[in-house]
Amino acid sequence: MKKTRIISLLVAAAMLCTLLSGCVGGKTVMKIGGNAISEDIYSAALIYTDLMMQQNVGLSIASYLDEPLGDGKTGADMLKEQADSFIKEFESVVLLAKEKGISLDAEDKKALKEAKQSQIDAAGGKKAFIDGLKADGLNEAFYDYMMERQQLYSKVYTELYTGDGEFAPSADEVIASLEGYVRVKHVLIKAEAGSEDYEAKKAEAQKIADRAKAGEDFEALIAEVAENGDGDPGMQSNTEGYVMSKEGNTLDGGSMIKEFSDASNALAVNAVSGVVPSSYGFHIIKRYPFDAAYITEHIDEYSYNVGATAITEQLMAAVENVEIEYTSAYDNFDIHAVFGVEKTLGAGTGEEHYEGDGHDHSAEGEAAPETEGGIEVGEAVPAQ
Repeated sequence: MKKTRIISLLVAAAMLCTLLSGCVGGKTVMKIGGNAISEDIYSAALIYTDLMMQQNVGLSIASYLDEPLGDGKTGADMLKEQADSFIKEFESVVLLAKEKGISLDAEDKKALKEAKQSQIDAAGGKKAFIDGLKADGLNEAFYDYMMERQQLYSKVYTELYTGDGEFAPSADEVIASLEGYVRVKHVLIKAEAGSEDYEAKKAEAQKIADRAKAGEDFEALIAEVAENGDGDPGMQSNTEGYVMSKEGNTLDGGSMIKEFSDASNALAVNAVSGVVPSSYGFHIIKRYPFDAAYITEHIDEYSYNVGATAITEQLMAAVENVEIEYTSAYDNFDIHAVFGVEKTLGAGTGEEHYEGDGHDHSAEGEAAPETEGGIEVGEAVPAQ
């Protein structure tokens, strides 16, 4: 019943890590908080940005690199602007960890090693694992880099935003953040409009609704329908039910379909709906208590939502204040080559940023330092 939002900050960071995982070599195009970003990393960020544009608006901006798309900006300008912003977001995780003295210890690295071995085993051995990475344009050294960054984000969140962490929300803050939310469970009788058995399915759903309203155990009805091969699989993984706002937004960044959301919010606590049709079939919904007592009992689960919002806001604030130093390699960067398209005759020469752009070009595109992989997280991260 849930429609998942395309991407969250954490997933976005992980996806960028994946794209960057095949990057080795190239001049430094910028430095963020002292961390060097190479041409190859920047190329991957541009590709990522265009992929996200395609998913969000159904349009590849790379097809319009030299075309004016608004506010005097070409497609190339827009992609570079978005890629710059995204890299700053990504690097802000490392900078926040460094500021708070957080790094991966021996236990963390052991967990990373075990997780990697699990992936190797699942792939059928080391050779198959490496071949799989290569097929995706990746390599082992940057697979390690990717996993370290994900682990670091998790550690920053755990140490700062949960339990007794510096930014951990109080129970009152968690309860206040969930004001107006409802918690529901439902029985789903799957049906497709126009199908031969549509009316029969509707009649079946009505019988379930009548039984529920007569006082039968709702949990037993959910289990009964599931045993018959119907129902919503989400009820198995969301045993406490779905929690949503008045607009149908869920705590994980997704949303519920309108018919389900509207019916859920219209119910009184402990009330059961009639038959609610949707594109999934027929729902019978019950609203469950979601008061301060319930939230307090499950405080660890719901603290996550507040903490995730807080860390996102802090990282975004860090992005605004982060020091970024551009080099001549940035100004001369050939975005057309990244996407394999020819520059339109008369398009910019790549030197537009030199005049009054506010960029610091002191580094002048020096070669990015070489590394071997297995970067020690918490240090300044060299471009690869």
